[in-house]
Amino acid sequence: MLQVLIVDDDVTKRSAVVAVVRGIVGEGRVNIIETSTVSSASDALRSSSFDILVLDLSVPMRHGDKVDPQGGAKLLRLLQKSSQLKKPTHIVGFTAFDDLRTEFAPLFGEYLWFIIHYDASSDLWKHRLETKLIHVVESKEGRPDRGFGVDIAIITALERPELAAVLDLDACWKTLDDPRDDTIYHSGTFSCGDRKLRVVASAVVDMGMPAAAAHTMKVIEAFRPRYVAMLGIAAGVKGTPGDVLIADQSWDYAMGKVENVAGEVVLSPAPQPILLDYSLKTRFSYFGLSPETLARISGRWKGTINIGSIALRIGPLASGPSVVAHRGVVDGLLVNNRKLVGLEMETYAVFVAERFARKPRPKVMAIKSICDFADDQKSDEYQNLAAFTSAQYFYEFALAMLIGDADTD
Repeated sequence: MLQVLIVDDDVTKRSAVVAVVRGIVGEGRVNIIETSTVSSASDALRSSSFDILVLDLSVPMRHGDKVDPQGGAKLLRLLQKSSQLKKPTHIVGFTAFDDLRTEFAPLFGEYLWFIIHYDASSDLWKHRLETKLIHVVESKEGRPDRGFGVDIAIITALERPELAAVLDLDACWKTLDDPRDDTIYHSGTFSCGDRKLRVVASAVVDMGMPAAAAHTMKVIEAFRPRYVAMLGIAAGVKGTPGDVLIADQSWDYAMGKVENVAGEVVLSPAPQPILLDYSLKTRFSYFGLSPETLARISGRWKGTINIGSIALRIGPLASGPSVVAHRGVVDGLLVNNRKLVGLEMETYAVFVAERFARKPRPKVMAIKSICDFADDQKSDEYQNLAAFTSAQYFYEFALAMLIGDADTD
């Protein structure tokens, strides 16, 4: 349970901060204490330990007092001097006033903390706070001594169009040459402002779950990524070509028992689904697919098909041993899981590989886009579109919601 203390006398601003915290961490995984004065904050810090303190610079000393432009700084100094107050693990300053930020930046910098500029008309403050929260959550989970090597490993099932769409992303890609490994890897950096994420990308040599599992295990062992992302194309249950599918669970839909029922050979399913990490699911739900994100993605599309208004669909994604060109397979799967969003051939294997990897295990995710609807209406251009939206959406999501060792406070 993450422990958060928010000190701010502005109810509207405090509520906005609370919404960001709950959106990133999850409603049931965070305990938030809200105070509006230095005095009440001091009381909270005497009685409890906090993982993060979000501290407005302008707060009253006591209830009924006028706002003190130095209230936040006074509490910060008190924290350093008093042995009765329990020091939070992380502290973030907060202010809507540029002059206060300039005045107290050296004080916060002295203790290696930083100040976020709050502007109700911009989402920049949210992104900075989100980045910090993700860092705090993952730091609290702990990292074994083995550590992580890179931030993200991207895996695709096909060189084209899936890996090709990934390598079209702005990352200054370089090919890695390892004489011990016949797989071709590409390394790059996703960056936006001061955000930097180190990435490796590769394609599985053969189709299907056995090859995907073996490849994923090899990537995890070689690069020790913090995250593994399976990108590419999938058959959708409903929607529009290009719609982005986020797997909140996956299973092998061919798993079960083959038996004779009334003279007919049938498969009795026995799925063993693996769930998406809860913190990742929360981040996908929070990030969504805003009109601004969609506009950026659409602006990069160079294909002949109109990209239209694609949607984000979060739900179960089933994996199987074959390319499906018969809608009856989908209908059969819907009987057992009516929330199914799509099916493909690799995601479950990637999830399994993470489960059996050595610690520290990466967080795995699958972001696939619809290229067809498990029928015989398959088109190279729709595959290109799906590979493009899968890669582009992940790029936007990663820079906004994932944390890497290269990020700074």
